[in-house]
Amino acid sequence: SSSFGAVSELRNEFVDKINITVQEGYASVEAGALVQALIMGDRTNLFTLDLYQEVKVLGLAHIVAVSGAHLVIVMSFLSLVFRAIPFSRRVKTVFQLGILFLYLVMVGFPVSCIRAACMSAISLLAFGGIRRSHALSSLGIVIIAMVCLMPSSAFSLSFLLSAFSTLGILLFMPLILSWFPPCSRRIGTWLLEPFSMTCAALLLTLPFSISSFSVLSL
Repeated sequence: SSSFGAVSELRNEFVDKINITVQEGYASVEAGALVQALIMGDRTNLFTLDLYQEVKVLGLAHIVAVSGAHLVIVMSFLSLVFRAIPFSRRVKTVFQLGILFLYLVMVGFPVSCIRAACMSAISLLAFGGIRRSHALSSLGIVIIAMVCLMPSSAFSLSFLLSAFSTLGILLFMPLILSWFPPCSRRIGTWLLEPFSMTCAALLLTLPFSISSFSVLSL
C-alpha cells in the first residue's frame, strides 16, 4: 500500500518466475532457492532446505544475504555504464543514488544491505566533499549513523561482523600484502589481494563467529 507498492509487486513477479522455472523442471529446488536469495534477497525457500545449513557451515552465509558484495557488483556495473555517458559528476551521482535506493526496495530493505548502501552513498557523495579520502573516518561515520538511526544495531551480531571485517581489511590488508615478494600485477590482483583481504577480515571476526556459532570454518 506504500508508494513503492509497484516495485514490490515487480519483485514478487520475479520471485514467482523463479518458482515457475523450478516447477516446470528447468531448475532444481535448491538452485531456485539459491537464485532467489542471491538476486532478490528472498531466503524464504532457502531457510527450509538442508542446503542453507551447509552454506552456513562453509562460512558462506553472507553470500546468500544481500549485502556489501552484491552492492559492489551493482555499483561497479553502474559506474562502468555512467562512465560512457557524458553527464556531469553531480548528475551521475544523483542517478546512482536513485538506482541504489530502488535496488534496496527491490531486495526488500534487509538491514545488511542498508548498511552497505549507507557506505556506498557516502562513497558517492565524498567526491563532492573536496577532502582527502579516509576509509576509517567513513567507517566510523556509518557506524555512528546506523546506531543513531537503528539503536538495535548495537546488539546485532551481523552488524558487528560487518563493521569488524571492514575494520580488519582497512587495518591489516596492506600489512599482509607487504609480506609477499613482488610479483606480476595479474597474480597480485587475482590471487594475493583477495587472499590478503580474506585473512584481514578474519583476524577481527573469527573470535566473534567462533564464540557465536561454535564453528571454525576453513
